[in-house]
Amino acid sequence: MVPLLTLPLEGQQADNSKGEAVAACVLRFGSDFKGSIVLCGDKPGGKAGAIDEETQARYLTRAMAIAFAKGVEGYFWYEFRAPEDDPIYSEDHFGLTHADMTPKPAWGAYRAFVARRPPESVQRSVPLRDPATGVWRSEWTRPDGTVAGVFWAPGDIEDPVFYEGAAFAR
Repeated sequence: MVPLLTLPLEGQQADNSKGEAVAACVLRFGSDFKGSIVLCGDKPGGKAGAIDEETQARYLTRAMAIAFAKGVEGYFWYEFRAPEDDPIYSEDHFGLTHADMTPKPAWGAYRAFVARRPPESVQRSVPLRDPATGVWRSEWTRPDGTVAGVFWAPGDIEDPVFYEGAAFAR
């Protein structure tokens, strides 16, 4: 397991440490299996239940940006349609669309990301997170040679912002 994103746990742990929880990781297999699997959680702070739709869209964009920055070559969202049978059970709300197939904000976020980072894009080597500013960034070169990327800063710039051009400015 390769952690992609860790979050601080709330409160003191039994051993008085602050501790962190893995919110997203890559599973790599020590075999001839090609590829990896990325797992992302959706329960910030250990809270049960589904997150709101705008937060799901933000997390989707961030998860894709982080995964590509960490070397993941393909990203597939689980699941397309949310069954929405149980209002509390989070797995019933993972979909990009509602049960009736109407798009959720996450569907728009997925489409926006794919449009801005088309197949054959090459990830650029930039710091994923600037510790001084708290800004997260993922950047790539598109097949046409255009440099593009996305940035966000939890608590400051919640919605990821896409940009084009070699110069990144906040």
